Amino acid sequence: MNLLRKINGNALIKDSFWAIFGNIVLRGLSVVSGIFVARLLGSDSYGVFTTLKGLLLTVTVFSTMGLGYSATKFFAEYLTLNRGLLKSLYRYIIKITILFSAIIALILFASSDWYAKELLKDESLSFSVKVLAISIVFNALSFTQIGVISGLKKFKELSILNVVIGILSFVITLILSYFWGFEGSIYSLLGTSLVNYIANEIFLNRTLNHNEHSIDKVDRNLKRLIMRETFPVALQEISFTLASWLSSILLIKYSNYTDVANYNIAMQWNAIILFIPGALRNVILSHLSINSNEKEKRRSVMKQTILINLISTGIPAIFVLLFASFIVALYGTAYSGLKELITVALFITIPMSISNVFSQAFMTINKNWLMFSIRAIRDILTILIFILLTKSDLVTAPIAMLYSSLVCSTITLLVFIKIYNSKLANL
Repeated sequence: MNLLRKINGNALIKDSFWAIFGNIVLRGLSVVSGIFVARLLGSDSYGVFTTLKGLLLTVTVFSTMGLGYSATKFFAEYLTLNRGLLKSLYRYIIKITILFSAIIALILFASSDWYAKELLKDESLSFSVKVLAISIVFNALSFTQIGVISGLKKFKELSILNVVIGILSFVITLILSYFWGFEGSIYSLLGTSLVNYIANEIFLNRTLNHNEHSIDKVDRNLKRLIMRETFPVALQEISFTLASWLSSILLIKYSNYTDVANYNIAMQWNAIILFIPGALRNVILSHLSINSNEKEKRRSVMKQTILINLISTGIPAIFVLLFASFIVALYGTAYSGLKELITVALFITIPMSISNVFSQAFMTINKNWLMFSIRAIRDILTILIFILLTKSDLVTAPIAMLYSSLVCSTITLLVFIKIYNSKLANL
């Protein structure tokens, strides 16, 4: 009973629980629908689908220009400093998100014919790229909205939203993919992003309208501060997006769509293992932002989150590793060589998981330029090692990409630990 009362009284653990719960449902339904679509489309078509879905996700992260994470930081701070500013702050951040994402979407929409012909090697995919371009705006808005909800510390409500969105997205994906095949699966990406945006918008309007004495405008100094802190985060997203995009293009160049499908499935399981650390990123950022000037509380949050990340990454990774053969069988016989890729992808999760904790810590103390430098070097090295391994013919292109990611992720974590312990632990 004492343990339960202690857990119930720990805000970090309670928020972490709700963040994990909602994402378990959301990610679980996504995995099931992914297996369904993989079997329905076949390896080649599914390889194309996952390539386009990956394009949507990476471009979305880039098009938010880091505002999702900045929103969490600023809303967590102003939740105690000036609640009356929150509604206006939300309107301002949403306007910037629309501006950035719309520009990126228009560029992709206008270049869809070229992208399909020159990079995807299939002119018929031009319309699918156009659909993705529209989806980018709603995806970007949803990403920023989740950052705002996290900054407001509404993790229980966000968990319920994730459950509702997960169920609706699951139904949309299955119906459209079953009746319209590949085109339906592409339309499902647009449908799910639209549902996500609408659900978040309804909740935020109801929540922020409850604030009394709202301030109508965000002053120029705060706008400058937001953009100044967001800019290096945006550069990190640009670096990540370019590296992810280039990785996809190189995989297509050095292999085929079946290999690409295998690689993307392996990375989907990588993402499944990392869903809890990913779900906790905004929780960590919110709590560290609130306690940014309290050294002991920051240390406590860091220790707890590193332990939670280790446990929540290690246990699922071991479970997937033990049942890898069964998991591979679910996808069908067309996906040969998948087990080895999934195995390597699992090992990448540990350094990536712990690195996320240090990333949030650096962001709360305005070390965003340092983060950008380290991550840009990591992204460049990942591509270079991949090219060297592939050209040496020692391994296939998909396994080369995973090995290079494992090496660079591990090095990045060691650098984060070294810098934090030597310079930042006492801030």
